[in-house]
Amino acid sequence: MKYFSKTDENGINIVNHKEKNIMSLSELKNIIENTKLVINKIYYPMPDYKLTNVIYTDENPLSKNNLSRNIVYNTSNTIKFYQENEAYKEILEENSDLFKLFVNSYLVEISKAKTQEKQIKFVSFSNIRKPEYRIKTIVEEENVYKYAINAKSKEHIENIKHNIDIINQIGINTVDSYDKNKIISKYINSPTLDKIIIKLAKENKIDEASQLIKQFKNELETKLEKVNSQNNVFDKYDIKYEKEHIEKMDFVKYGLWDLIFQNCFYIDNQFYFYDQEWQENNVPISFILYRAIKYYARIKKYISEEKLYDIMEIKQENIKIFDELDKKLQLKIRDDEIWKIHTQGMEMIDLKRKELTANHQINVLTMENAKNKTLLDEKDKKIEELKANLNYVYNSKSWKITKPLRAVLRLGKSKKG
Repeated sequence: MKYFSKTDENGINIVNHKEKNIMSLSELKNIIENTKLVINKIYYPMPDYKLTNVIYTDENPLSKNNLSRNIVYNTSNTIKFYQENEAYKEILEENSDLFKLFVNSYLVEISKAKTQEKQIKFVSFSNIRKPEYRIKTIVEEENVYKYAINAKSKEHIENIKHNIDIINQIGINTVDSYDKNKIISKYINSPTLDKIIIKLAKENKIDEASQLIKQFKNELETKLEKVNSQNNVFDKYDIKYEKEHIEKMDFVKYGLWDLIFQNCFYIDNQFYFYDQEWQENNVPISFILYRAIKYYARIKKYISEEKLYDIMEIKQENIKIFDELDKKLQLKIRDDEIWKIHTQGMEMIDLKRKELTANHQINVLTMENAKNKTLLDEKDKKIEELKANLNYVYNSKSWKITKPLRAVLRLGKSKKG
C-alpha cells in the first residue's frame, strides 16, 4: 500500500518498486511451496515490519473497526498521494480479504511438516507511547495477555493490576485478572457495547440506543465512589477553571478515565469492562462520560454530538476544560519522537499549495523587478539628460568666457579660509 499511497525522498513508488525486490503474497507462497516446506501460519504486520504497531491474522483480520491501529509512519520528505487508511477502508468495503494483497509486510511460519503451534489470533504493541507505558497484547483462543515490553513498563503492568483491584473492590464487572508478570483477560466472542449501540442506531432504534447509553451512565454513577472537589485532577495538571463550574460537578475517588463503550461488553443486561490501564484521583464523572462520547466517532452519524452530551448530562460550559485535560493526559503518555514520524511528511495538496505560493512569490518579485527596472531606466534617462545639460553648459561661450573669473573667485575663497 505504501508504494501506491506515497513516494519518498528517493522517489520510490509503485512504478519503480521492483528495484527493491518487493514481492506479492502469491509470489512468496510460490517460493515456499517450491522448497517443499509447509506454511503453518501467515501474519500481517502493520504498518510494516520496521515499526510494527499491530499484527493481524486470517483468524483476526484487518477490519474497519480496528483500522485505527494501523498507525502509518513517514519520513520528513514523504509526499503522500492520499491517506493509506482511507484507501484500506475503501478496499475493506469492497472485499475484506483484499487487504492481504496490499499490506506492506508478511511474517510467515514455515516448517518441514505441519505443526500445532499456539493459535495466536492478534498482537498489538503500544509503541506510540513513552517507553514506561509500552505493553504488548496477545490475543489467543481463550485468553488475552498483556506483558511489559521493557523494564520500565513493568511498573505500568503493576498499575493495571492495581486498577483491576479497584474495579473488583467497587463492584464493577470485569473480565480482567492477573498473575505475577501479566494481565489476563477472558476472550469474549461477543460484540462490544459500542457495536451493539451502533447496530441499534442503524436499525433506526434510536430510543433503544439512547436508553442503553443512559444505562451505561447510571452504571458508572452508581458504582464509582463520590468525593469532594479538593485536590482535583484539574489542579494536578494546572488547568484553570471557574469555581462555580467545579462545584456543580460530581467527583469520583477513582477516575478510571478509559471506561468507554469500546472497552465494555454487554451480556445478559450486565456491563463487563476490560482494558483499564489508566486512573487518576478526584476526577469528575462527567469527564469520564465525556471521553466515552469523544472517542465514539461512529455513533455521531446517527446521533448528534449535542444529543449525546444531553443524554450524558454534560454541560457545554465544561467541554473546554475537559478537552484541555484530555490533551494533557494524552501528552503525558505519548512519545513525541515516535508521534513525529507518524505525523510528518507532506500531502499532495500541501505540495500544490507550496507550488502555488512559490509561483505567486515569483510573479510578485518579477513584477517588482519590472517596476524597479522601469524606475531605474527613468533614472538613467534623467542622468543622461543632466549630463547632456552639463555638457551644454561646459561647451557654451558663457562658460568659457567666465573661466578666469571663476578662478579668481576660488582664489579669494581660499585666502579667506
